[in-house]
Amino acid sequence: MDDRPRFRHDLPPYRWLPQSRLLCLLACLFLSIGGAQLTAATSEDGVFITNRQEIPIRLHRPNLDLSTVARVEFWQTSDLGRTWLLVRDIAVGEGAQSQTIAYRFRPGRDGRYGFRICVVHQDGRRDPEPRASQRPAASDSLIVDTTPPEVVRWNLDPTKDGVKIQWAISDLHPGPSPGSLEWQLAGGDWRSREENLPVHGRQEVLPPAGASALRLVAKDLAGNVSRSAALPLPTRPEETETAAVETASEAVAASVMPIEEERSPASAERDGEKESALSVSPEPKSPVAAPTAAAETPSIRLPSREELLAAAGRSATPNEPPTDHQDFSAYMPRAPEVPADHRDIIEPFHEQRRQREEQARQAARQPRPEPAAARGEASPLQETRRTQTTTAPPSIDELLRQARMLVENGDLAGAQRLYARLRGTSLGGIALPEEMTVLRRLGRHDEAIAMHRVSPPELRSDSTWCLHAAILIDRGQHRQALDILEAIGADSPQHREALFLRGLAQQGLGERQAAQQMMGRLAAIDDHWGAAARRWLAQQP
Repeated sequence: MDDRPRFRHDLPPYRWLPQSRLLCLLACLFLSIGGAQLTAATSEDGVFITNRQEIPIRLHRPNLDLSTVARVEFWQTSDLGRTWLLVRDIAVGEGAQSQTIAYRFRPGRDGRYGFRICVVHQDGRRDPEPRASQRPAASDSLIVDTTPPEVVRWNLDPTKDGVKIQWAISDLHPGPSPGSLEWQLAGGDWRSREENLPVHGRQEVLPPAGASALRLVAKDLAGNVSRSAALPLPTRPEETETAAVETASEAVAASVMPIEEERSPASAERDGEKESALSVSPEPKSPVAAPTAAAETPSIRLPSREELLAAAGRSATPNEPPTDHQDFSAYMPRAPEVPADHRDIIEPFHEQRRQREEQARQAARQPRPEPAAARGEASPLQETRRTQTTTAPPSIDELLRQARMLVENGDLAGAQRLYARLRGTSLGGIALPEEMTVLRRLGRHDEAIAMHRVSPPELRSDSTWCLHAAILIDRGQHRQALDILEAIGADSPQHREALFLRGLAQQGLGERQAAQQMMGRLAAIDDHWGAAARRWLAQQP
């Protein structure tokens, strides 16, 4: 079985050993394992992403004479080169082949990993070991991501010609087009259509013939797949109402008695009929017998309103008009019946209304005063405008000062409203971490993370990313917090804060020993974060 990748990436040559070039071959490229070919994707900075739990890494150096090699060292880092760990030291014997000098990397968790291969020759020459804080190149790194994406929004709305969909996908490495649609056809089979949907959006789609349900499929760059709940295709409300009206009309038509056409004696005789069902019998000729004959004439009865409503599947409500539409008194509001012992409560209100009407009539009879302008005097409004001073809105510096004062006084909600007014201003970069801190103290974690994600890149700094990671730790998302914290370099002013947060995240993941080691390194430093690490260690059992 040949597990060599088809594409290979060179490491940068060492300046002091220019003839030595190493190839750290990662199986997350185009790799054939057990006859299956794996196509890899890359992140924005060119790092390969995979969801495999076992990745072969081996030495490949063209024109290398293995008879001069004593051993090969495999180094690995999981914190962007801050610390390097020697994971394999393979001795090279006689007749060794480069394909056999390899090991299988099994990541214990999701994250970003870097690799370095060092060759030690028999005459003492060797490739230099990686130094602490030496960040691996993107071509020597890979990202392990086994977490499937999450569909956080999935809605369907009917349109004139199809269905309007709204969706949103959440993932650390979603890629530009992680979404696709699956339609359920007759028989329960699912068919995929409308590929290459972005992370979020809204779009109108036309369902195929016979489709009954629709679901969203999310696939990230690592190949992890998740599916949303299957939703039945909605119908337009007017279609439902039309169907109901048609059904009610058919029921009403069935309940109405047919009207038989009245025909003349000539037509009846022409059709061979001797009597008409609607004709009056000519036998009785006296005036007394006429009403009797008229009474025996069959009458046509139209269905009542209650029968029509029952046939339409509805029921009469108290707000609907009565059956007798000629009685207009039924539509008039009825005056409440007041008991005799309640008259003493109602009469004073009538007296107050009469008093108000009388006051209005007296005021209309009084002469109106002459306007102040006619007398050459200033009106009260003009006098007020002369004495008032115009108050300008507070400046952004004043808003920032007031917001900080409210934070000191404990009014976090009021401070957050002022910080929100500073978004998009020249002080937005200063206000961003302070507003995130206030939102965190208010427990509005989702709002703080969303605000940081949509902020311009020039406003995001290591300080805001540390706050982002701290909020993720508060929410229990320790792995995502570690991925963010590992990107903060040792030369950053927030490096020690990031180390402290990494210890908290490792503790949340159950990696107690790693957390204690991290806090132990930080406790040796005499500063704020060193004191925090010492307090944390003192609280551990």
